[in-house]
Formats: sequence, C-alpha cells, structure tokens
Amino acid sequence: MMGNRQLSLTTISTAYISIPTFVTACHNLMDKYAWKSVFLLYDTNSAPLNGAMASYFKAASDKIIGQSTVYVSFSSAKNESLTRVLRQFHNVSRVLIFLGHAAQLRQLLITASTLNMTDGNYVYIAMEAIFMPNIHGNLTWLYHDGQDEEAQVAFQSLIVIQPEASHAPWSRHAMELGRILRQRSVTEYNYTAPLDIQPDQIILGCYLAVIIFGQVLNEALEEGANVFDGTEMAKRFLERQFPNDLSGIYICSNGDRLPTLIISQFAIDDPKGCSSSDALKAIFRQNSNDTTKLVELHQIMWPFSTPWPPPNEPICGYRDENETCTAHVVNFSITAIIAAAISVVAICALASLIRMLRTALNTGWLLDQRELTNQTTINPTWSVTAITYPARRRDSQST
Repeated sequence: MMGNRQLSLTTISTAYISIPTFVTACHNLMDKYAWKSVFLLYDTNSAPLNGAMASYFKAASDKIIGQSTVYVSFSSAKNESLTRVLRQFHNVSRVLIFLGHAAQLRQLLITASTLNMTDGNYVYIAMEAIFMPNIHGNLTWLYHDGQDEEAQVAFQSLIVIQPEASHAPWSRHAMELGRILRQRSVTEYNYTAPLDIQPDQIILGCYLAVIIFGQVLNEALEEGANVFDGTEMAKRFLERQFPNDLSGIYICSNGDRLPTLIISQFAIDDPKGCSSSDALKAIFRQNSNDTTKLVELHQIMWPFSTPWPPPNEPICGYRDENETCTAHVVNFSITAIIAAAISVVAICALASLIRMLRTALNTGWLLDQRELTNQTTINPTWSVTAITYPARRRDSQST
C-alpha cells in the first residue's frame, strides 16, 4: 500500500518485503551522518524489485527539503561503462546507493578501486531485501575469478541493509514447515526446488497471514465484536506486534508488515566473503515498531586513513572547484616557486664559495716566481763557498 492507508481501509499486508522500510533506513542513515547529496544508481537489467525501490526512493527523496539526489540508470546487458558512471558520481556526491544485481555491484566496486574511489572518502550502500541468489545474485566479494583480492579490499567501503531475518536463524517450527513444503512439492508436484532459490520467507508470509487473522478473529469473537465490520476488524491489526512460533511480525498504522532491518558492513578479516551473520558485522538496527531512528549495535570499523564518516562534500568541493581552495593552491604555488628560486641562488652561491676555498687550499704551498728570484740575489755566494772549501783542504794535504 506504500503508506497510504486511505486507499484501502480493510487491507492488511503480511508481505515479507517492505520497500518503504528500506528507503526509510537509507534516509535515517543519511540524516545521521548529514549526507545531503546522494547518487542513486539503478541497473535496469536487474530484478523488478530494484525498479520499484528506485521509484519509491525518488518519490520519497523529492519530498525532503535540502536533499539532493541524482538518479542515474544503466543497463548491465549493454556493457555500459562503469568508469563513466563512477566519474559522474565523483562530480556530484560521495555516497552511492546501488540497486541492481550483486555481481554488478562487485564489478562496480572493483572498478571504483582502480579509480582510487575506495580509499575511505566514498561510501557505497546496497540493499538485499531477500536472499535469492538466482534472481538478485550472491552478495559477496568471493567469486574465485582472479579478482577476489581487489574485491575484498573494495568491499570495505560497502554498507549493506538487510532484514533481521537474514542474520537470525530460523525457528524450529519454521524449519519444519520448510521441510514439509519441500517434501510436498516433490510428492505432489514432482518438483524439487534448489536450496538457493526456495522462497521460504515469501511462503512463510502467507502462513503468517492466516495465523494472525485467526488470532484477531478469536479475540473479536471473545469480546462480542462485530466480525462483519471489515474496517473495525482491520483496526485490530494496526500498530501491533504478533509473536508466534514461526516468525514474529509487526503491522504498522498503514496496515503493512514492517520488518526489523540490520545495517552492517563486511567483516574486515572475513575469510569466506559470504553474506551471512558471520561475515557481516551489524552496526545499526532499525526496529519494526520505530522506524524513525537507528539503534547503534557496534562502532563501525573504517580501515582507512580518512576518518568516519566521510563528509557530505570535500573541503575543496567535489571537483576541487572551491575558490578559496583554488586561491590557496595558487598562493601556495607562488610561494613555493619563490622559495625554490631563493634556494637555487643560495645553493649556487654556496657552491661558488666552496670552490674558491678548495682552490685556495690546494695551491697555498706554491711560491711566487719573484720570491724565488729575490732569494737568489741576496745570497749570491752561498753555494759557491760551500763547494770551494773542500778543494782548499786537498791542496794543503798535498803540500
């Protein structure tokens, strides 16, 4: 019913998937971290659920004052460039909400890592409304295709929104019901459903509708109420929690079943990469009976040099177009050039001085030619006398 109770006063929905609840969780997350600019990317080649989610998100976001959302659609069947889409995202936002097949999400994150867009300055949000790999893909980085290492690092920038049922184990009664349904599908219809495509939650929603109707009907009969007044009977379901052995559900004031949602991130040291409770670390819960806020479960682990959360807009703008930052960069460049020029002059002067000193030290022992000439003139007979004395002694001895 998408939140408009006046369209049908006697209708109650027990559908497992509640699109408005997921959209509300996104808006709560954006409000918490003051993210005003959002980039919504929708793969038109994915399941119809993603198209419905995109339409409702657009309708809800357009009513929020101060919210700027850019809607971009692409078709994975046409092999459109993810690089082009990511550059467009870079120019207008730092928060990307992806609606599409899980394999395309993985490829998007791998491409983002090659563009240095998984460095902690960007946030990617994905929603897994129901676990059905054959339709929605397997939300994991582990594909054994040679790109697992890049994907694992890129998945650290990913935030995942899922129903709490994806994290909680099935009750014993629900597991027994699933076993009976699978057995009857084989014996009565000769059909064996693969384990990964069994829509147990969807079938369970049908059983829950019968169970809670019976509960309300018994209450009305015990009170002597008019069970033929559809409008009054429907009011008995509103804003009420229905605990039972299969799966407790909550019906809101609009007559819709609202699931409790878990907002989580992939464990940093997860060795398996599977989208299960041991691989995803829960960080927030949005309770079914109060969708106006998020309840913090654990502190988010953001393994980057930049702090959490990334700002709505970088200081210098999405494209470094901020005039203040541009002027600062120009002034810094001019200062750097002047400082470099002064350094070059100082280095040249110092080199010249060192060269002069080195020359003086290497030639200081040399005597000027005039100094040598003057010494010879002053003592003209010194060398001669030193030679003639022995000659005289030889003459006296011979005599």
